Amino acid sequence: MAVDLTLPSLPVPSPSFSTPRFPVASQLSARRSHAALFALLLLAACSDALPSAPGVPLPAPPADALAVLRCTAQVRPAVVTCAPDGAAGGAQATILGGQGVNVRLTASNFENDTAAGLFSMDVTVQNLLATPMGAADPGAVSGVYVFFYSGPASATGTVDVYQPDGEGVFTAAGQAYFHWPEVLPRNGVSQPRRWRFSVSKSVQSFQFQVYVKTELMPLLVFDLAAGGNRDIYRMAMDGSDLLRLTTHAADDRNPSASRSTVVFATFRHGKSEIYSVPLAGGAETRLTTTAASEGDPALSPDGLRLAYTSDAVVGVSKVWTANPDGTGAVRATRTSFGSDAEPEAAPAWAPTGNRLALVATASGSADVYDFALGGVPSLLAGGTTAEVDPAWSPDGTRVVYTSNVTGAGDVYMLRLSDGQVTRLTSGATAESYATWTGNGRIVYLTFLSGGGTELRWLNPDVPGSGGVIPVTGAPNRPHAVPF
Repeated sequence: MAVDLTLPSLPVPSPSFSTPRFPVASQLSARRSHAALFALLLLAACSDALPSAPGVPLPAPPADALAVLRCTAQVRPAVVTCAPDGAAGGAQATILGGQGVNVRLTASNFENDTAAGLFSMDVTVQNLLATPMGAADPGAVSGVYVFFYSGPASATGTVDVYQPDGEGVFTAAGQAYFHWPEVLPRNGVSQPRRWRFSVSKSVQSFQFQVYVKTELMPLLVFDLAAGGNRDIYRMAMDGSDLLRLTTHAADDRNPSASRSTVVFATFRHGKSEIYSVPLAGGAETRLTTTAASEGDPALSPDGLRLAYTSDAVVGVSKVWTANPDGTGAVRATRTSFGSDAEPEAAPAWAPTGNRLALVATASGSADVYDFALGGVPSLLAGGTTAEVDPAWSPDGTRVVYTSNVTGAGDVYMLRLSDGQVTRLTSGATAESYATWTGNGRIVYLTFLSGGGTELRWLNPDVPGSGGVIPVTGAPNRPHAVPF
């Protein structure tokens, strides 16, 4: 019989439940840091306190941890009680969810071999996120690690992890771990791993804490022409889990996403308007309702601000900002910037959410500018050629854009600290619409010589890396979803 390790979100009254033979309980509260996700804080307890060696303090919890559950289990009767144990970390970033929200551990096939002094069980990991876990790049497999943050320990005897897969440095040196060398798709369940603990005969209960650590495959949104219609799609960067988000007969284009929301431009009203749709799929919501044309929507990384272009005032496209539901719209650029006849396009948020890059013709050609909200745009990348479609790196230190300085169009990267420019692509045809993933990869669009398009990716720090992202049809305007 399997034991699901799901517990309610904090704070909760202390629940109790019965299990066959030996219990385990768990709780997740964490965030993703770069490519790694500390996805689970599981505290399986069989004593009132977690002992440590005399004079040897436990390592500090990871800063990603938001809460700890202290659970107490009695072998007879088989009852587990759990209660919050206070804040464990800084709570400085987005909460991705809990056990049963992001990931689920399930234990089964319990065995207590008193003669050998071994307690064992099979443990599986289930991915409940919308994106694959266990890899950061297509074709790579880093797998899922469950490591022992503290324990196992008992106040009445000795307990050790018996034959773990290895020992590593996660929050301290020498932490035992079990490793699933798999990529788990959305809702995928891993193969079972046998966990064994060597226990002395005097042990009636013991306690331990574990974390799950894994890499996440980035998610992309893009528009795609399929079946004679262009709609918005979501897909993992390895080409898996393709999901059509819009189905209207009119064209839907130019998506942007943040957290759980996708915004896009649609032509279903005879002109361009902005709509939103959940990243997981669902009902679409109209965000703009003016007589003007609105396009190029961009959500800030925290999902709290919307930038877009509108010709509402002067009949020429200018950059505006609004609340994420479209209310509170104001023009973002000052009227002193450029002239009424010079269009602005392609707003892109810096990761701080208080700065925008955009494309404008204020200097005579299409160039990339940036500015703090309320300030005056300054030239970021420009010249006599066209520089368009900016996108900020997740850490805000670099900006990629497209330039035709060498011909058809290539993707370039600007390092803001010293102005160094690096050419990232050099294909025979145009490459454009570069976007950064949360783990520092760049996804971009290649225009094929036969008239089609394809999505590609690269690691800007590893020359020659990357490859094609498989998708059938004619994809356009990729945007990596920040988490």
